[in-house]
Amino acid sequence: MKMKKMWFKWMAGMTLVSVLLAGCSTTTVDNNGDGLKDQDEPQVIKVGVPAGSAKEMVEKTMKDLVEKQGSKLEVVEISNPDESLSELTKGSIDAFLNTFTNNSDNAVTSIIAVPTEPLALYSKTVADEDAIAKNSTIFLPEEPILLTRSLLMLEDEGVIGIRTGASYTDMSIDTAVEENPKNITLKTMPVSELGQAVTDESTELVLMPVTMAAEAGFTDKDELDTEDIPENLSNRLVVRAADQNATFARTLKEVVQSAEYKKLLDQNFPEYDEPEWMD
Repeated sequence: MKMKKMWFKWMAGMTLVSVLLAGCSTTTVDNNGDGLKDQDEPQVIKVGVPAGSAKEMVEKTMKDLVEKQGSKLEVVEISNPDESLSELTKGSIDAFLNTFTNNSDNAVTSIIAVPTEPLALYSKTVADEDAIAKNSTIFLPEEPILLTRSLLMLEDEGVIGIRTGASYTDMSIDTAVEENPKNITLKTMPVSELGQAVTDESTELVLMPVTMAAEAGFTDKDELDTEDIPENLSNRLVVRAADQNATFARTLKEVVQSAEYKKLLDQNFPEYDEPEWMD
């Protein structure tokens, strides 16, 4: 009788250990490509984001809402946007927030477009975009997608013309710009250094994210125009294609679609450009 009681106690203890271990599971990629299994659903959802305002936006609008759904949200700063894809595909993160051009070869997919910080054109000396003089200089961010968005914005303003068929994902000044009627000099530098460029009195115009511009001392009266972000270049939440219906992916999407998220966005980031589905 005593041995039987001991056996039952041992079995109960093993059952408790199994439950505790199941509750501590971390993200893993299913080897057969079928995505996460139920027992592998992440208790901590790791989302990779670029440094700066995008990281702040996720922390202030999504973090608490995800945790109300029963998960933890860990924001992983990724300095090089190209690393987002590799970190996701190898399973180091569960999702990333960045501009995304669909590439089926990488087995990842966008689950929803999210609000994106716009660029704006600023000047301390030029009154409006129509007054941009010949032979002026405009500073632009050198990061690939930001540069693409900058050139498209300048084309919308009639400042330059872009070659038909130019690639959005591999656009450069030398290969994409085919019309420059005012002989504008376009100079690029890291987006983090654009604020320093405006301290130089010879700087005429600079195109940069609105948050950085405010930090650099620009005001609304210095803003000549604000970007209307093309829908296909807005930021998106991206996951492995096999995980697009996983619980954590549905949680992220539901949070972004919630009224609480919209309220936090309007309170903290009213200048952000909202995707079409939010209209």
